Amino acid sequence: MFERILFPTDFSVFANTVFACLPELRSAGVREVVLLHVIATTDVPLPETLNRESMAWVKMRAEEELHIQRMALEGQGLRVYTRIEYGNVVNCIIDVAVDEHVSMIVLGAQGKSLMRAFC
Repeated sequence: MFERILFPTDFSVFANTVFACLPELRSAGVREVVLLHVIATTDVPLPETLNRESMAWVKMRAEEELHIQRMALEGQGLRVYTRIEYGNVVNCIIDVAVDEHVSMIVLGAQGKSLMRAFC
């Protein structure tokens, strides 16, 4: 039924709470999870203000967080793919959902972005 799901995350408490429930979705047929983090244009405004250091830092932190989440889900027997996108959060989520042919999007409430959480 829901073999492949998309989990967009901003690594907030809200997202992490939902993330903890993802392995339970195996009973609904989930076998694959696409983990997505969107670097919002409001957090690192490019190309208007070329801020390569900030972008590199945010992307590195996101890669680290996604790697931890990936390992946790793979340990629960799920196949996991990760993606980092830059742009409008809503548009990126929709584009990735279509591109990845997911059957469901699972997400929590919006929290702080990585940039805002560390500032």
